[in-house]
Order: sequence, then C-alpha cells, then structure tokens
Amino acid sequence: MELAELLKLEKTDRKAYEESLKKHRDLKNAMDSQKKIGFEEGIKKTAVRLFKKKMDVQFISEVTGLSEDELQELFRKEGLV
Repeated sequence: MELAELLKLEKTDRKAYEESLKKHRDLKNAMDSQKKIGFEEGIKKTAVRLFKKKMDVQFISEVTGLSEDELQELFRKEGLV
C-alpha cells in the first residue's frame, strides 16, 4: 500500500492495516529464523555423516564452513570421539 493510500484510510482501518502488517513481518521473521536453524542443523548432520565415513576433520571443516573446534565439539556431543 502506498503512503497516500495509507493516509486516506480511516483511523480504525489504518490501525487494522498496521497490525496486519506487523503480524506479517513477525511471521516472516519467525520463518526466516526457522530456515536458518534448519540449514544449520543440516550442515551439522552432513558433518557427522562425513565423519562417520572416515573423512578428515580438516576436509569436513572446508566443506561445511564449521571450524575444527566446532566439529570436535559436535562429534563429542554425538559420542563419536
């Protein structure tokens, strides 16, 4: 909605529009956060699978972008080291 159209709205309609817009933004932010979490979990699962296939930690770090320290911690949590 353009600014001119927004300014023409009655006060109650404008308030309803602004609330709707806020809900939309909140939902989008929540979805974006979940996508990021899902992506990060996928990277970690891939790292674990590579480690189980006896791939070198340095190689896994290069492929996933996780540091070797992050990988070692992940592998400890998974009971792999």
